[in-house]
Amino acid sequence: IHRVKQERKDIAAAPKRHIVLENLPRTALPTDLRRAIRRAKLVGVDDVQLELFRFAPTRRAYITLSHSDFLTQNVEKLEGTSIGGYTVTARPHIAPPAFMDTLRGVKGRETAARQGYLTGTGCSG
Repeated sequence: IHRVKQERKDIAAAPKRHIVLENLPRTALPTDLRRAIRRAKLVGVDDVQLELFRFAPTRRAYITLSHSDFLTQNVEKLEGTSIGGYTVTARPHIAPPAFMDTLRGVKGRETAARQGYLTGTGCSG
């Protein structure tokens, strides 16, 4: 129990480098998100990932920033942004949920496919 409490404290103290976008249209693609990022003139964006559940979009996406200093100004710029006719909400987030860490590398993906771990759940499936 002590270890879990310590991990929670470490997570809370960790600098936030991610933004979660919610209320996206189900048909949104990463290119639509990148277009909105360019239109909002965000700074320091490294990656954009859609969250999926069994290969279906959950209407959430995660934006990874290169540094935590860009977080507040980027969240402010994303407020009121619309993607596909939907007004999205943006808030800081610690990190996208990691569903399958065993999929690293070719060998890891082959093993996961053989064992049935590829469920289409997580960031970008």
